[in-house]
Amino acid sequence: MEYKRQESFRHTFHEPVPALYRLVSSDGIAQEDTACVMMDMSPSGVRVYSKFDIYMVPGMEVPIEVEVVLTNQPIKMSGRVIWKRAHFDGKQYGISIDADEQEQQHIIDELKERRKIEMFQWRSR
Repeated sequence: MEYKRQESFRHTFHEPVPALYRLVSSDGIAQEDTACVMMDMSPSGVRVYSKFDIYMVPGMEVPIEVEVVLTNQPIKMSGRVIWKRAHFDGKQYGISIDADEQEQQHIIDELKERRKIEMFQWRSR
């Protein structure tokens, strides 16, 4: 199932950002942390890459928690894996984030700060 996002913006990182994710079982228990890298992000979703293959049943979304630090404050997000595709020696995953307005604003603020840092680093080369 290909997800067609309808959103105002999506920030693609110059360099993928290290992150962690945890799959959440149907009874709400989170599994152990798994390393991944975040490719892009918006207030409503992220695209990550991992060497770990998440088992997905067609038409079913997988509950997940993702944690990343873009500047200096950790962002913890809950959501659902809605698609996956092969990418080099691993998989890319599209994750829809379940965030309220305050959480979305926190993501936007962190993305703005991250963008400033990336632009400064790019200009310093």
